[in-house]
Amino acid sequence: MIKFNIILNKWSNLYFFIQNLSQWHCSCRERHNIFWQEKFGVLTKEEKQAIADFKKIHLKYPFGKNYLGRPFFTCKNPWVVSKKDKSEKEFENLQRIFSVLKNKFEIIYKQELHKKIDKIVEKSLP
Repeated sequence: MIKFNIILNKWSNLYFFIQNLSQWHCSCRERHNIFWQEKFGVLTKEEKQAIADFKKIHLKYPFGKNYLGRPFFTCKNPWVVSKKDKSEKEFENLQRIFSVLKNKFEIIYKQELHKKIDKIVEKSLP
């Protein structure tokens, strides 16, 4: 029997958002990116560069033991773990990338969070 422990948190959602925008892997969904960009508008030059930088880093840490996303799904503070296995330059670059894209993510996150809360409230009403 396989047991799964599913953890969803803001870090995992932010990581998913950035990695999907980067299109680093064939599993990334372009339709998500189109939908999100309709919500938050045009990406700035700095945001586009951050996405390109993220893709380059992520390709160095694909699936497996060193998967770049692992700490974002398994840790309360993913930066503590990420810092251990990245060069200082890479680590600082990742933090910069997340910082640059956080505002766009917040737009989507707040909209989706409100939708989920509305559904929960709606279900609880008689």
